[in-house]
Amino acid sequence: MEPRVEKREALSQAKELLARGDVDSLRYAALELRRCLEAVVYEKLWAYRDRIPAEAARKWQPPQAFKALLLMEPDAASTSTLSVAPQKERGVPSEGPFHQLGIDRRPGTAWLSKTYNKLGSHLHAHWPYSRKKIRSSPEAVQKYLENVAEELRPCVERSFTSTLASLVRFECSVCGTEIKANAAGVEAAGEVVCLNPDCGCRFLATKDGDEMLFRLDATTATCPDCDIPIEIPTQKLEIGYEFRCSDCGNRYVVASQSWNFAGATLD
Repeated sequence: MEPRVEKREALSQAKELLARGDVDSLRYAALELRRCLEAVVYEKLWAYRDRIPAEAARKWQPPQAFKALLLMEPDAASTSTLSVAPQKERGVPSEGPFHQLGIDRRPGTAWLSKTYNKLGSHLHAHWPYSRKKIRSSPEAVQKYLENVAEELRPCVERSFTSTLASLVRFECSVCGTEIKANAAGVEAAGEVVCLNPDCGCRFLATKDGDEMLFRLDATTATCPDCDIPIEIPTQKLEIGYEFRCSDCGNRYVVASQSWNFAGATLD
């Protein structure tokens, strides 16, 4: 089932269950709202499918998916309106009149993560070690679920998604995955992350004229045999990480870590 169809079906089912109002129906309503929320995210994510490694997307839950998307597209969680107007002169912005093509409704990342987890809490048995000793009343649960349904409604009723952006692309020097990201977002953040779940290396970005330059966030070690510097990605610095010298091919492993401290005057 396509996400745009499933989100509508899930919201409709949730509303029917909420109308019944009994405890069991509320639990299933929470499940349907969670399914609706997932479908909303998956629909948006699918629009960026040419920028996201499939093996990475398969491992994400909705909150992780949107957070990863924000690394490439800073406005991925922002609702926006796309309008067009005739341009009288090339290179000069139009003064209108503008024609609205659509509104791209998107849930905010903080709301998405919080709501996803809270809906999940209504699906499980009460955890006896929870700090919250008293569970919410059925009336309070129903009110909360109705509010969630209303907040999801605009995202369900509309399926318009805009991904217009200038892209930068380069190959991850660690794993070889092609990285594609919104150029404006990368420039503003000053960094971009490889979305390969087995990599996750970070690249620092600087702009040189019209060109974007990327440098691996790494620690440098010197090969004891050929004195060639070896870059070790910061994200990989842990005991047991293996790497090799690109010049002589010698293999090394991170075997230990050490901490140093200096004297300080205590008041």
